[in-house]
Parts: sequence; structure tokens; C-alpha cells
Amino acid sequence: MDRNRLKEVHQTDLTESRINEDFVDWLKTKGPSWLLTILICVIVYMAIIKFQSRKADYENKGWLAFYNADTAGSFEDVAEEFPDLEGLAIVSQLRAADLLLSIVQQGQEVIEGTVTVEEEDPEAPPPEPEYEPLTPERRDELLSRADRLYQQVIDADEGSLATTLPYINACMGKAAVAEAREQIEIATAMYEQAAARAEIFNLDLVEVINERLTSLADITQPITLPTEVEARVHQTRGATLRTPAKVNSALYDLILGDPDEES
Repeated sequence: MDRNRLKEVHQTDLTESRINEDFVDWLKTKGPSWLLTILICVIVYMAIIKFQSRKADYENKGWLAFYNADTAGSFEDVAEEFPDLEGLAIVSQLRAADLLLSIVQQGQEVIEGTVTVEEEDPEAPPPEPEYEPLTPERRDELLSRADRLYQQVIDADEGSLATTLPYINACMGKAAVAEAREQIEIATAMYEQAAARAEIFNLDLVEVINERLTSLADITQPITLPTEVEARVHQTRGATLRTPAKVNSALYDLILGDPDEES
């Protein structure tokens, strides 16, 4: 019994010794290759994690800059600083162009430095901004910047559904710029271009675009004023004047005079 037990123990020792020798031989022959492979996988994994982290930080920085922007120039800076960030550059360009066009439509812009908050009392309401009227040169400059930004959005179009709305907005923006410059043919072409793109994807914007296109006829329609004789004949036939609610009050007073003075 003891001999059998001793034999089994001896056999177990030989087996364990053989396994240890095989493992040592494997480490000497194939171990370095496997260890190198595992090390490379770990390095690649860490590189991917770091890349994704940097990408997320880059995207967060870009969108944070977008939400903090409040002027056309700041939106242009965002588009230039993050040109490779999907969607951000296009949205920033459209926003900047729309603000420029809005300034032109208002006929005035805020004077720089008039909307700063006093450091002594941060809780105090900001002062009212001061405006200055646009000169013809400044107006043309703003229109050129807006037109350039709209064109950049059009040039970046991929013809897909994802870029259709920015493309249509840019076309209608260029049409508005052309209207401001009284370039009716260019405006018509841009509206037609936007309508054609909307029809491809069966968007509901087609009707809206066609209404804008039809309204161009009112712009090109010449305004004819009646002669003095025609005006008198029209008045003697009991014609009624347009109600003041539908006429600019200053223009109404200029034409009819002050009713209080007549009474």
C-alpha cells in the first residue's frame, strides 16, 4: 500500500515537472510573441479610448462655441475653427448669413462696445445698445458676406436628404440677397432651384417656395400714380380712401394732413 502511494506521488511529481518544463519551453519559444501581441492590443485599445475622448472634447468645444456665439462674426469664427465637425460649420454659416441679412433689412447695426456689462455691478441690467444707420457701402459689404456664406453651404451640398434643408435655406437666402439688390432674375433662379430640390424629396416646402416665387411679380410690377385729373374724377365718383390702419401713419398724415388742424 505504501509502495503504491509512493509510486503515485512520484508519478505526479514527474507529470508536474514535465508540465513546468513544457510551460518554460513555451515561454521561451512562443511566449514573447504572445506577450507582444497582447501589449499591442492594449496599446491600440488605449489609443482608441484616447482618440474618442479627444473627439468628444473637440465636439463639445465646437458646440459650446456655437451656443455662446451671438453675432454674425462669432458664428463665422465657429465655422472657420471647426470646419471638419459634421453639421456645425453649415449651421454656423447659415446663422451668420441670416444675421447679416437681418441687419440689412433693419437698416442699422449695433455700435460695437455699447452692450458691455459693467464689472463693478455684474447684476445690473446691461445698457441699451446704440445703433447706427447703414451706409450704402456697409450695406453692400454685409450683403456680399451673406451671399458668400450661403454659397459655401450650397457648395458643401452632397445631394442627400440630410443636406437638403440647409441647401434649400441657402438658396432662399441667396434669393433674399438678390431681392435686396433688386436682382430679380437671380432671385427667381434661386427660388426655382430650391423648389426643384424640395420636389425631389416631396417636401412640403414646395408650396412655400412657390409663394415666394410668385410674390416676385409684385416687386417687378411698376407702380403708376394717377394724374391730377384722374384723381379728381375718382374723388367725385365717391371713391373712399384706404383706411388708416392699412397705411403707414406718417404717410397718411403727409397725404391728408392733420385732421385736428382741419377741425
